[in-house]
Amino acid sequence: MRRSLCVTGKTRPVLLRTARSGGRTTFHFRLPKRLGLILALSGGVGLAALSVIRWANDAELSPPPQRLELSAQDVDPESTALVLRLLRDDQVDGRLALALMREAGPATAGASEPLAVTLNQGRIPPALAGAAQSLRNALERGEAYIYTVWVRAAEPALSLSEPRLGPSPVLFSLDGYALGSFPAGQDRYPLSLLLRTNVAARLRIRASNANQDPVALQGETAAAEVFIRRLRHGCSQEWVLAPMP
Repeated sequence: MRRSLCVTGKTRPVLLRTARSGGRTTFHFRLPKRLGLILALSGGVGLAALSVIRWANDAELSPPPQRLELSAQDVDPESTALVLRLLRDDQVDGRLALALMREAGPATAGASEPLAVTLNQGRIPPALAGAAQSLRNALERGEAYIYTVWVRAAEPALSLSEPRLGPSPVLFSLDGYALGSFPAGQDRYPLSLLLRTNVAARLRIRASNANQDPVALQGETAAAEVFIRRLRHGCSQEWVLAPMP
């Protein structure tokens, strides 16, 4: 036996047919083309919305690095002349020690501790002699300088104008090498860095796990500023330092 039933809608009829064969009843249901297209498009929009939400969440968890340009106004001429004299005398200070490790890069892998012992004594290790010569040449050609970047950490977040003293420090590193820590407060702290012109460096800022409240940070050069509005405890963000010629 075969029956046909028409269900009338606002767009066009929907045909529902049943067929009985061997004790079984089979249903055939056909959607209108327009309704099927609407459902397909709705599904596509839903997937797109989920993708946008997921992308937004990922962006919030891992925001892109902010760029902080350094110009000739950020150069410290006296400190630049000092580190050049030290290199000529085969001596180092803290800024040179960091720059030599960064200059050598992967060549120092697995030997950082012995190198650090010699550097802390104010001497250039033989393994870093090539990096020292390379930096000396760059300084003499005017392709590297000591730059100053000013940073300040404030607590609570979004109160950089009148911050309170924070309970624990904010940690800084440059290209993976530790720079030190700075407490949250009203004071600005200078970062004195030996950098090559036209060679970007990544400054990573990490809030200590002991910071229960978010921390706000500000980076400043002569012509630019960058901000981190809310850095939660245990989290980190990056600024890209871009020394201009």
